[in-house]
Amino acid sequence: MVTLRINYDNDTLRNIVSILKDLQGINKNKIRVHFERVWQTRYKIDQEQQQLLLDVLGKFVKEGFIVSHGTFRRKDIACPSDSKDFFIVNFDGTIHKCNGRTLDDKTQEGVLDCDGVIHWNETRRRQRMDLETFNNPSCLSCKILPLCMGPCTQKFLEEGKFSRNICSKNSMDFSVEDHLKFEFEMRYYLEHLGK
Repeated sequence: MVTLRINYDNDTLRNIVSILKDLQGINKNKIRVHFERVWQTRYKIDQEQQQLLLDVLGKFVKEGFIVSHGTFRRKDIACPSDSKDFFIVNFDGTIHKCNGRTLDDKTQEGVLDCDGVIHWNETRRRQRMDLETFNNPSCLSCKILPLCMGPCTQKFLEEGKFSRNICSKNSMDFSVEDHLKFEFEMRYYLEHLGK
């Protein structure tokens, strides 16, 4: 399955449905569409934006696509960068794990040599990969833990422990109730009406 990630902000969200034309003829069983708000704009969400996002997600579902949004998608890790196979090669050959941070010495996880071999900072890599960011009372008692899996390791490493500041619910564009309702409606539509 291929994930098509669509980054959006308040301006681009208004025209995103035009992408549907470009997706005509694509085998919808082999693609998932994931919407991700540009993180610098997460404090600019209002009720109009929330409704617009729900409308956009609904249009993609009605076209037969499996859709996910933000932090909450079917997964067994909190963030794609938490996967051992995910990494970013910067222009200078440095290796990083998080594309939501400035790629500098503080975020460097390794280096790519001239032969194409990655030399990891194993101490830092083990520290990141051994984290269970959901293993705290707040996450373990949260009703959306199966969709969330806790904060990403990058935020956890920066904070040093779990705190409300790094809770993934802070990055939601709409309420938990609206999210769960959307998930249910999407699954129902794709299974019963979208055939």
